[in-house]
Parts: sequence; C-alpha cells; structure tokens
Amino acid sequence: MDEYAAQLRESARDFHACLPAFAGVATALPACPRDAQGRPRARQPLSSCRNRNFRTTGSSPTVGAGQSGPERKQALAARYAPAGLATLQRAAQANLLRAQCMPSPIVSMDFSTHTLGDPPRVELRSPQGRWLATLTHGAQTVTSAGPRRSFSESEVRVTHATWVRALPAPFDGHVDTAWLQQALDANAQRRPDLLAIGLQYLRGAPAQRQGGLQIAGDAAYGPLVDGKRQEGADFNDYLGVPWTYDDGTVDTPEPPQFRCLDCSGFVRMVWGYRWHAPGKAPALPLSLASSADGGTLPRRAFQMSRRAPGVLIERNRGVRLRDLSRLAIGDLVFFDADADDGPRIDHVGIYVGLGSDGLRRFLSSRKGANGPTMADVRGKSVLDGNGLYARSLRAVRRL
Repeated sequence: MDEYAAQLRESARDFHACLPAFAGVATALPACPRDAQGRPRARQPLSSCRNRNFRTTGSSPTVGAGQSGPERKQALAARYAPAGLATLQRAAQANLLRAQCMPSPIVSMDFSTHTLGDPPRVELRSPQGRWLATLTHGAQTVTSAGPRRSFSESEVRVTHATWVRALPAPFDGHVDTAWLQQALDANAQRRPDLLAIGLQYLRGAPAQRQGGLQIAGDAAYGPLVDGKRQEGADFNDYLGVPWTYDDGTVDTPEPPQFRCLDCSGFVRMVWGYRWHAPGKAPALPLSLASSADGGTLPRRAFQMSRRAPGVLIERNRGVRLRDLSRLAIGDLVFFDADADDGPRIDHVGIYVGLGSDGLRRFLSSRKGANGPTMADVRGKSVLDGNGLYARSLRAVRRL
C-alpha cells in the first residue's frame, strides 16, 4: 500500500507538470457510471469511461522520478518528444482512464487504535475521538459505527447505532483499512448487516428472492406433530434445496420443514448461507458435525458452544451466567432452557442490544414463538431478570 501510494504521488506530479498538453483529452471520453457519491460503480472497460473531474490520481509511469520542477519537465519532454504531442495525449488519456475506471485505493485512513483486553480487542477511533469499530482477536465479528436505527417487533424496540459485519478471516491484529472503509460505507448506505438479515425472518416479514429462490421471509420453527413443534429444520430445509458440504456429504431438504428454521438452523442461515449466497463474500463455512479445528459452524447449538469459529467469550460452567460485561452486540448466546434433555446447551440466539426497557435482548428461533423472535412470546427474550432465558443463559461466543 505504501509503495502504491508513492506511485500515486509521483503520478500526480507528472500530471501537473504536463497539464498544458492534456487540454481536451478528458472531455473526449464517454462517461463512467457512478453511484450517488460520485464514485465509479465498478471497474469498467477502459473504453467506457472518462475522468469527469480531471483528478490526478492513477498509475502513470513515474517518468523523472526523484526530480522536480524544470528537471521533471525535461525528463517528461525527453520521454515523449520523439513521438510528439499525440503520444503524450494518449498516455495522459490512458492514465485518466485508469484513475477513474478502477476503485480508488485507500492511501490513508485517519484513525487511532486502542488496545483493550478480556477479550483482546482493538478499538478504532477517528481523530475527533468518535468510535469507528471494534475488532476482536481471533474473531470475524466486527461491530462498527453507522446511522442510528430501530428494530421492533410487537411492543419491543431496540435502538442503537451499532452495525455488525464479518471480516473475511479472523482478526489477526492487522487492520484492513480497505475492508473497514467498505464496511463503514455499507453502514452509511444502510445495506443490511447481520442483525438486519436476522430480522428478515420474523413473523410477517416479506419474502426476499435471489434469482428464483426465496432466501428470506416469514419463517416457522418447525412442523406441528402431536401438538409439539418439531426441531430439526436447517437453513436448506427453509430454502428447499439440497446442500453439499466440503466433505462430500449431501443434506437433502425435508418437505415438512420447508420455510422452517430451528434455533441453530436460524444462526446457520444468517451466518453461513446468507454469506455464501451469490455476490457475497463467504464468512463462515458450514458442517454437520464439529470440525477438529473448530473452523466450521456445526449443526447443533451445543456443538457451536464447544467448538466453532471465533472466540469463546464465556464458557459453560453449568450455572447461570450473570456477569454480562463482556457481551457485545452480535455475539451468540447459549442456553440450557429445556429440562428434558439434561444439563446440556439446547438453545442459541444472537444478542441484538438494549431494548427501550433497558434490558438486553436477543433474537432466536424457538418453539413457543414458532419461529425467530426478539419479543416476549412464551418467555421474555431478555438476558436480565429472572425469566426462563435469563436463568438458563450459560455461554457466549463471538464468531
């Protein structure tokens, strides 16, 4: 990045040295498609763009590198004089095209880093002290700043300005400024993050399709058999498509579980499939059983709590988890809520933040609500107080 930044600075000086010869070059080129912020929408063929604003960024040959003023102009003249002005203009045209038809690299992004512990994290702040993002060592989950927004269901409302997105690989201490800028831009544009994606499966949520496949919309928990909701609905059961895992295992969807998601199936939909969908960068690979290295997101809630990607923020000690000081928005929360299966993790949800009542709320798919919810249907979706889920909270993982 430093080397490329140096090339950009050299290119800018070359451009300024030759501006008189560039007259009329940019206006002869067709327009480059741009977004609302004036940036090129995507990398375009060189023949389809022009530099509208005559910005002097690009990757031109750094003729006369290390020289300045008259010496640079002489070097440029010596470089291009044999072929005449037409060659110089063509070179200028090519560099203008490169500058405008490729996504602009981030040469520098002003932020300060603050090292935090328990768990080890890096907090990023702007020069004015505004919080930008927090990254946790070993985890892909990143919380970042964005527009303030509200999530609501029934009488429940959660409002904050924290957005949750996933790095392409676990954080290793190096801040990828290009990814960070993309994440902050996505927040500013209100593109759905992991929380917004999760809410796309609440009762009454509209169907969303990708191609001919419905990938989101109102989800049930499972089919009703003998008066009880049946668990076992994974993400591909909701979709109604077979899924082939990396080990070659093929999981065929079960028709009775079409448009259904149990608690872990819901988490796998949000963290696995939706980030493997076309056009998305994969976040977490999926598996049916726990992988030896913990590099995949397994099928069952108890497996996710024991061995899965990311960092175990609070391990299961077999008793209620009361200290929630390390909990962060986007974390997975695990429960032992069903007495019928013994002392084992049997439920998982996603922590979404403080509700308007000041209580910590989570989003999960459960039998009593017949699908994903953060409301108080047959049990409050809160981690505080003495309700079922507050009493049965056992562990926390940051993916």
